[in-house]
Amino acid sequence: MLLLLASAVGLIVWSIVASDRVQERRRAVALARHYRDEEGLSLGEIAWRLGRAEATVKAYLYDPSDPNKKAYAQP
Repeated sequence: MLLLLASAVGLIVWSIVASDRVQERRRAVALARHYRDEEGLSLGEIAWRLGRAEATVKAYLYDPSDPNKKAYAQP
């Protein structure tokens, strides 16, 4: 019974931590978009402000629905 209780508590703690991580990432994505669109900052400047790597900021700003992307021909 004690093991089951410890497992349940661990699961609750893990879900809270995971939720915090998701909220933090969403906040960082929103800030990165604001810095790019409203303030016109470069990737390096955004990365410095957020305390993240430039590659992370690129991933935050990646939009797979971007109309400028080329469509690949189907074989």
